Amino acid sequence: MGRRSLNISKLEETQVETLLTSAFYEIPRFQRPYMWRDEHLTDFWQDLISEQSVDHFLGSMVTFTTPAKRRAIVDGQQRLTTIVLFLCVVRDSMASHGLAELAKKVHAYVKRTNRDGQPDYVLRSETSSPYFEDHILSFVEPELKREECKPGLEELSVDNAFKFLRAKVDAELEACLGSSKAIETALKRMRDKVLDLQVIHVGMEDQDEAYMVFETLNTRGMNLRTQDMVKNHVLKVLKAKRGSVDGARIRWTAAVQKLEKAPVPIGFDTFLLHQWLSTNDYTGKKQLYRAIRNQLLTKTSVESYLTLIGGDVELYRSMLETSYRQWPSKQRDVKRGLDALRSLRLAVPLPFLLSVMRAREADGLTARSELKAFRAVEDFHFIITAVMSRSSSGGVASMYARTGRLIYQAPDANARAVLISSFATSLKRKLPTQAEFEPYFAGLRCSNRYPDSAPVLKYALRRMLEVEGFPLPVDLSSVTVEHLWPQSKPSVDDGMTDDVIASPGNLILVSKELNGTLSDKSFTQKKRILRAANYPLDPILASTRRWTPECVEARTAWLSSNAWEKTFTVA
Repeated sequence: MGRRSLNISKLEETQVETLLTSAFYEIPRFQRPYMWRDEHLTDFWQDLISEQSVDHFLGSMVTFTTPAKRRAIVDGQQRLTTIVLFLCVVRDSMASHGLAELAKKVHAYVKRTNRDGQPDYVLRSETSSPYFEDHILSFVEPELKREECKPGLEELSVDNAFKFLRAKVDAELEACLGSSKAIETALKRMRDKVLDLQVIHVGMEDQDEAYMVFETLNTRGMNLRTQDMVKNHVLKVLKAKRGSVDGARIRWTAAVQKLEKAPVPIGFDTFLLHQWLSTNDYTGKKQLYRAIRNQLLTKTSVESYLTLIGGDVELYRSMLETSYRQWPSKQRDVKRGLDALRSLRLAVPLPFLLSVMRAREADGLTARSELKAFRAVEDFHFIITAVMSRSSSGGVASMYARTGRLIYQAPDANARAVLISSFATSLKRKLPTQAEFEPYFAGLRCSNRYPDSAPVLKYALRRMLEVEGFPLPVDLSSVTVEHLWPQSKPSVDDGMTDDVIASPGNLILVSKELNGTLSDKSFTQKKRILRAANYPLDPILASTRRWTPECVEARTAWLSSNAWEKTFTVA
């Protein structure tokens, strides 16, 4: 069963500074305790200090309003707690370096006056012992000794995080070499970094709904989807005029439904990533929303983006569900290539292939160049993924995305053709050697006893017949693998074991009708029937009179060599 998606009706993009000054928060008792360890804190620190962008995107936060008018945190409490801890570290460091006024101003993000005129902590926990407030949040000497607070595991985790962040800040200040001005500048920079963090804040008023959301987020492992955040940004920029049709929302919803209503639903978040990679600089899944938001700043750019994904979503669905569209005869091999890649469950090439199809649809690429692009990808992954069971490297993924982007940006069909030729050459350089490939191919098996490799060998035999110019039916489900020595008649005396019978050298691809005629006849009879059907016999089949294990071995070697040298050439 697929994961449940949250239907977010209202999203608010804001900064941490605004969050901390606009409301008071509490961590409800149904929340899990604070549990960030050094690896989480290291990631937080690296994002905070090393991030070049001044408005680093932190993630999402979900809250609901309590009877006391505080905002109870449903999702995001680990991040917000860490932020408050970090501000306390900066505050204390400012105070210890003689920056008392700055320290007081930072403390105002930790504790300030509520609507009743009483000082109140911005973040409280319903379950925490006094240790959190008295020893971490407080800006005065603790009223209770550590042992009197009876800190539990959660408090120990908070204490560890506080000490971790303090050590990081101290290390940063050591680089200032005792310069008061440099220390002040460094502390201000760290303060500003955390206050400028961008957050998607989802606010709800109903506590029952919040419990349901909490269970969805934490039990089922769901997070706010990229599509929800991108949709929010798109609709924020393309605001509907009062009383008019909300065209942007309608177009966005139509694109989402185009994929989610497919017979096998296609993830819209994945589409957004692949679509973006096909037109823009490489970015990871977690950084996608920030990349989109930072680049699409004007109505014109957002409108163009919405128009582009409206067309790309059609192409993307047809790539993953080839029966979705009618394919012209010139794209028959493109369709077959997509079916082959889909059987391997490959997502890495999709940004590149989407860019190629987009260019072809706009008459910005010839059918020949389109097929060259698809065939190069198809051949490469047949060798690497299907036969040798190797995964693609990160460099290949980047190359796919980069070339897809360059094709999108290219000025004309000739430039795109040059890019595709260069891409195929680069892809070929990443192949193993022929000597490495052939043993893997020879080791494939196809029979009732060895079903796993059957689709791979059927595909390989089909491609080899195409190279020989033998006409095959459009519907490949009407062809089947024929065993020259029948798999129903293994013979130890003749050396025809199950393993030999399932070897590539004992296999040919024929129509189901011809397969029925061949049945379990002798090799001599089968050869006569094949000649009568004008079936292309390779040199070994043509010259052999008696079928033996040695013949199977020799033909397996011939097929392995032929596959590399003539069929799957990545060219």
